Amino acid sequence: SSGFKGADDLKECRLLDIQQISDCTVNKSIKSAPHFEIETPGPSQNCSLDITLGTNRWTEVLETHLPRGLSHASAMVRTASLTCFAGMTSDVFFSLPVNKRDYVTSSSVHAALSDAVATVRSAACRAIGIVSCFSQILSSPCLPGEFIKAIDFNTQNSSTPVRITASWALANLCSSIRFRALELQTDPTADLLDKSTISLLVEIALRLTKDGEKVKSNAVRALGYLSRFIRFNHHCDAVDDSRNSVFYGDPVCLQTMVQALMSSVTTGNVKVQWNVCHAFSNLFMNDTVRLSEMQWYDLHMQHLPVFY
Repeated sequence: SSGFKGADDLKECRLLDIQQISDCTVNKSIKSAPHFEIETPGPSQNCSLDITLGTNRWTEVLETHLPRGLSHASAMVRTASLTCFAGMTSDVFFSLPVNKRDYVTSSSVHAALSDAVATVRSAACRAIGIVSCFSQILSSPCLPGEFIKAIDFNTQNSSTPVRITASWALANLCSSIRFRALELQTDPTADLLDKSTISLLVEIALRLTKDGEKVKSNAVRALGYLSRFIRFNHHCDAVDDSRNSVFYGDPVCLQTMVQALMSSVTTGNVKVQWNVCHAFSNLFMNDTVRLSEMQWYDLHMQHLPVFY
């Protein structure tokens, strides 16, 4: 089994978010995929052997089986092949040789952009969404841009399942960007994305808040992650360094994001409402946001307390 539980399974992503705002840390045991039960003297050796065995198995699969599956004439086989990528953990992915990691990402992006079958493209977006959870991928100079291109393209697809998985991938990518952006506070020399890319992510997320409920729930999650690190107050000392200019966001952008969230919380289902409240928790932790100073603050925020 790949270990993937579906596009709606956000439990692990939520766990990371909760730990950012909670004094309580939950310890989780992460196994590589496929899962191996090995009896060894100590837990650290067990984890190391588990990753090694998983890496060896994945290398074999990537060299022998998946190339045939991904090029198979049957859309069902291509879909199953791409779904395999959803079972790969971060430890296993980054223990693979660079050419194997490139094969995973390039195959997913290619299928998302080029395959004519909706189920295949949905599986490709799911694979992109899994790899997007690995914040280290932002270190690649080209990979985030390729992911965003594939995500943006598929969020405009006529197939609802494709848009759902594409929006899920968008939210996961924004989550990784948020974690990386917050790390920049202690490592200002690290590279991230340029301002136009961040603006594009905001634009995509805003557009998707007007889609169906399952797409909208991912869109507001993405907006929440983006609102956590965008610097909305140009007078804040934290943004004096020009290297952080990528984070600049004007008050109009902030108002548009808040309006989209409030519209979603009043019209969406319970899951959308939960994600909106979660998004506001990220927004409120942004120390450059001064909502009380905005003229539109009382008008838009008066509906939020009913969900507390």
